Amino acid sequence: MSPLQLTQVDVVEWIDATVQKAGIAHAQLHLELTESRLLSQDPLLRHRLTELKALGVRLAMDDYGTGASTLAHLKEMPFDL
Repeated sequence: MSPLQLTQVDVVEWIDATVQKAGIAHAQLHLELTESRLLSQDPLLRHRLTELKALGVRLAMDDYGTGASTLAHLKEMPFDL
């Protein structure tokens, strides 16, 4: 998933509805997000990730190490993998 998609107004509601319509548990959905934009420390992105995590969606960072992330910053993000 593109971090840009996380800025859409109803993206969390859309993901929730799609998961429910598919008849799967939220924990069965794993979203991978690229490192680059996530590290902009955009509060909206962090909020959306927290909302998804609260639904039970599993979150992973893709392409780690291609940006300028630090382990301290990664600890602040709600990733599972």
